[in-house]
Amino acid sequence: MKPNQDIPNNGFGHSTDYLAVDNPLRDIDVLLFDLDNTIYPNELGLLDRVEARMTEFIMDMFQIDVATAKELRTEYYHEYGTTLRGLMNKHKVDPEAFLAYVHEIDRSHVDADHELEELLSMIPKRKVIFTNGSRRHAEHTLGKLGINHHFEDIFDITAAEYIPKPNAYPYQKICEKHNIDPKRAIMFDDIARNLLPAADIGMTTVLIESDNPRAMEFHDDERIHFHVVSVVEFIKRHFLNIS
Repeated sequence: MKPNQDIPNNGFGHSTDYLAVDNPLRDIDVLLFDLDNTIYPNELGLLDRVEARMTEFIMDMFQIDVATAKELRTEYYHEYGTTLRGLMNKHKVDPEAFLAYVHEIDRSHVDADHELEELLSMIPKRKVIFTNGSRRHAEHTLGKLGINHHFEDIFDITAAEYIPKPNAYPYQKICEKHNIDPKRAIMFDDIARNLLPAADIGMTTVLIESDNPRAMEFHDDERIHFHVVSVVEFIKRHFLNIS
């Protein structure tokens, strides 16, 4: 069965033996989730708030206007993978000071995601957050969503020694740290290019689609095995066989 085909209902319901013998996901034992715009929908706007804080940080650092700061933020993101990496390489910015500042955002509008919480509880597999953001941001966000207890760890940009996805290094590092066999792992991300290195080392990949053209660049690459609109949709259709 090809990875992008629908998996027929196997009649096991929600027991721990919910995957059919011919289901290509049966041997998966680790689920890796990106955080921003992946574990939660982009409509929450959290990443927009983080990016606004990045712009403020750059404005204050260089004493420049907002338009110039946005341009620099975007330039470094495209060139280095993250704005932080560009600031570190070119201006020796303290990464922890930057991360603390940009992730100090208002999350008061974020409600618990009861559906996602219930679905995650039905999957008896290891789950890890794999993010280019900070551990603190992930902890706060997962806490607001009410799902932090489902994840054994948060592998953040600090754990990756500030080398962001899609560089190959953090994928190797997370596998080493958590004793992950890539061939038994599945990765979810909303940025297509971040999934390609995962596939290259044997992981199954899931793209959370959006209307962001930059994020969807490489979306038609054959190394992206599934295309869905949300983590909830994927779990329902491909793990639990709920239509």
